Amino acid sequence: EALAALERLMKSDDDRVQRAAVRALTTSPSPRARTAMRALVENNGTSEQLRITALDAFDRDRSTLDDALWLRSIYPKVESARIKARIVSAVSRIGGDQNDQWLLSLAKNEDESIDVRLNALRYVVRTADIASLKKFYDGVSARPLREEIISALGNRKEPEATDKLIDIARSGTDPQVRRNAINTLARKNDPRTTKLLLDL
Repeated sequence: EALAALERLMKSDDDRVQRAAVRALTTSPSPRARTAMRALVENNGTSEQLRITALDAFDRDRSTLDDALWLRSIYPKVESARIKARIVSAVSRIGGDQNDQWLLSLAKNEDESIDVRLNALRYVVRTADIASLKKFYDGVSARPLREEIISALGNRKEPEATDKLIDIARSGTDPQVRRNAINTLARKNDPRTTKLLLDL
């Protein structure tokens, strides 16, 4: 009965009541509530704000691997750029290797806008392993994406991150990207970077 009441309130003429009902449904463990939320998000005719309210409820604590799979599956069907961005954000909050790989593949997809690709990359660089970041850098040519990787490598503590920055500074073919790598290395507290900078 409570779920039925919330479902009715979702159709209210008052936007605030609608959003409150959606938020209440997103906290329910009921399969019926989850089905209602998914139907709402998938409906391109539903208001963007309601769909965003539902998507913003997905996180690591209240979401399952099945939720992440569903979010990834509906992404290509969504028309709104704002909804797509919220799906990317929701997938990143749920986390996990499969979601990280999906975000990386989205960032590599040249059919997507550079803004979408950068957004996906910004979420995944914090948790992706260094090997994946190095492979990503070597596989893309877009300067904004490469610079995002350089920034991420500069914030990582692993020696492999410094190794890749040194490689870019020594042998990169884009002068601006090389300068970026050198500046990032200069901020790192690593004895190897001092020698490299003197050599350069």
